Amino acid sequence: MQWAAALRGLLAEPQSDAAREQGLYGAWLCGSVLGAASMGLHHKLCHTLGGSCNLPHAETHTVMLPHTLAYNAACAPAAMSHAARALGTVENRVPQAIYDLMRAAGAPLALKELGMPAESLDRVADLDRMA
Repeated sequence: MQWAAALRGLLAEPQSDAAREQGLYGAWLCGSVLGAASMGLHHKLCHTLGGSCNLPHAETHTVMLPHTLAYNAACAPAAMSHAARALGTVENRVPQAIYDLMRAAGAPLALKELGMPAESLDRVADLDRMA
């Protein structure tokens, strides 16, 4: 997770060319993976939430990431091991480490921060069942 090191570097030194370069490379890697994979649970949830409730795309992915990681962790031990190594933590702490990075960066931490009304959750869940 190149972006994890980049994010920490940018938080410590926002004008760092090295951290910015590392972040761009991490973003490129993420885009490459997305282009080579099918839509998984995380992406499907984010598109359903964002499209149904007019939530911002990137921020919705950010908010949902630690939750979908926690949900999928038991089914993807190798991926969690790689992520743990990159984040400097252990496998069962990956979702929390991502959440902590988000909080340190000032990212949104909840869907309600993006304007998601609580009363929309049932409607969105029903939409997903019909898809």
